[in-house]
Amino acid sequence: MYVSASWSIVHAIDVRTGKRIWTFDPKVAREAGYKGCCDVVNRGVALHQGKVFVGAYDGRLIALDAATGRTVWEKDTIIDRSRAYTITGAPRVFKGKVIIGNGGAEYGVRGYITAYDANTGDQKWRWFTVPGDPSKPFEDDSMARAAKTWDPSGKYWEAGGGGTAWDTLAFDPQLNLMYVGTGNGSPWARSKRSPAGGDNLYLASIVALNPDTGAYVWHYQETPGDNWDYTSTQPMILADLKIGGQPRKVILHAPKNGFFFVIDRTNGKFISAKNFVDVNWAIGYDTNGRPIEMAEARSTDRPYDSIPGPFGAHNWQPMSFNPHDRPGLSARAERAAEPDGQQGLEDGRQQARRAPRRPRVEPGHVRQRGASQEQAVRPPHRLGPGAAEGGLASGTGVAVEWRHADHRGKPGLPGHGRRALHRLQRQERREALGVGHGYRRGGGPVHLPGRWQAVCVDCRGLGRRVRPDAARHRTGRGRAPSIPLPWAARRRCPSS
Repeated sequence: MYVSASWSIVHAIDVRTGKRIWTFDPKVAREAGYKGCCDVVNRGVALHQGKVFVGAYDGRLIALDAATGRTVWEKDTIIDRSRAYTITGAPRVFKGKVIIGNGGAEYGVRGYITAYDANTGDQKWRWFTVPGDPSKPFEDDSMARAAKTWDPSGKYWEAGGGGTAWDTLAFDPQLNLMYVGTGNGSPWARSKRSPAGGDNLYLASIVALNPDTGAYVWHYQETPGDNWDYTSTQPMILADLKIGGQPRKVILHAPKNGFFFVIDRTNGKFISAKNFVDVNWAIGYDTNGRPIEMAEARSTDRPYDSIPGPFGAHNWQPMSFNPHDRPGLSARAERAAEPDGQQGLEDGRQQARRAPRRPRVEPGHVRQRGASQEQAVRPPHRLGPGAAEGGLASGTGVAVEWRHADHRGKPGLPGHGRRALHRLQRQERREALGVGHGYRRGGGPVHLPGRWQAVCVDCRGLGRRVRPDAARHRTGRGRAPSIPLPWAARRRCPSS
């Protein structure tokens, strides 16, 4: 088994014994850590024909011998070392080519992906996600078309334009198409990079390319003229579904902007988009796949607390799909304007009070695992009192989302192994059932470090302290959860 760690270090492990076979350290200069927006993480390696491929934080793509960990070849993927490019995503290997993107749109770079020969490391092609200086020749026709959606008076190329493909890449061998999720604009505010407006292609888009040549095939832009860091770099699911009685090859995608998309992956045509979390920047999408935006969301003369916030409705966390119980999809999601620290709960309430009012929208369904159509859980209509949301953990009729108050929804605890974490969780659950733990006099929940919280998916309310086997959500849908919970769902839903 091959795993990567911070600073792009790779470990080979014997899964039979758990012993380390070898470790490779690319020796990334520690003083370069500031160049990344979001720590010196690494999201994995690729394995192909006896080689392990890793993208180093400093922008190198490295091929290792899978048996020994020795370097086979190494390439510098960065086009401009004066800018803050980094690599945190995992490479992919499609048709004998290693594909890698990069990050850095927060600090002013121009996004692109590059394909290298898996055996030799020779560069095969490169595709940019946004156009460059319009006074110079464009790299291909896709860049010439994209430039028409940018305002040159903003001199967007000086800040790079953004659009970095820092995570998801997918491949359909039957269609011979690869799919790229692109990132946010640089700078974030469209009024700065493109004063006259425009969609600013290919920001916040899914783009299909020919993996043999890197040629553009089609695109669908999920957030035209991105203004809120609503990247589309989140993981994609390629699925074959029957829609309207007809089989369709689709992409299922839950990006940061809060809408769950179904897109035809043969041609990029829009099929549907439903919000899966609370949203206030748009009320939905029209039949052409364009968002119906709230005018206040782009206000330049007063503050606007956009929802989802910069952490997004869904970030880098992988998703899953069960074709036998579709849509059967789960995604880890984060609440907008995520509070943190010791005052997380109260901060969340204050943000809820400050959040601008918006019209009620008809949300899409987010299924509980194993739930029937009648048991489908709807996202909330308004921002609840909580902080970050975690993965769905559903029982029978009551879906509960878990997060650890100290770690903002991130799995695991620093300094604890898996067994230690499980012991800590059991101890906290026992403590949570005791008198006086986590509740003010009168039954109101309080935020305590090191305590688990349960959140009702229907109303986003924190649960009252009741016996776990007696937990019941009074909407006529549920029986008690099938798993023991320290805090159960509210006996009475505040939104009903």
